[in-house]
Amino acid sequence: MQAKKPVDNKHKFVYLVGKTTLLMVFVGLAIYGVFYAWSWSVATGKVPSETFTELYFEDNLHLPSEVIPKQLYFFQFTLHNLEGKDMEYPYVVYVKLGQDKLIFDKGTIFVKENGYKTVLERFATASVLPKSKIVVDLIHKNQIVDFWIQGRIPYKGEKR
Repeated sequence: MQAKKPVDNKHKFVYLVGKTTLLMVFVGLAIYGVFYAWSWSVATGKVPSETFTELYFEDNLHLPSEVIPKQLYFFQFTLHNLEGKDMEYPYVVYVKLGQDKLIFDKGTIFVKENGYKTVLERFATASVLPKSKIVVDLIHKNQIVDFWIQGRIPYKGEKR
């Protein structure tokens, strides 16, 4: 058996110290880079704010649910523009019956930056509908809200 030379142990130690030092330099540079980017964004105030549009029903607890033919029903939807600029919103409102869409309103709404716009919708059905959805779709935002309706036959003496 051959004894290890002291030079081999010294060589391994120097190699390990060099590797550890190089690793510590990379970690230090990474930490410095993160803090530099964070302090720059805080100092310049250029952290981009999130932009979005709120779309919701007004008085959502009282949306029509049972629908009698030839009776007029109302609901309202609201847009809140948080996009950071004035916006035009093309929209479509429809009844979804299975795979079919029956459009009953469409248009474009202009909403100023941080503004609100509420739209009143009304509809009536010619006959008793199966369970269906009323959908409001912001076309270019890929954003919808909807609620379910169910047609029913009026009771005797009930107003049509």
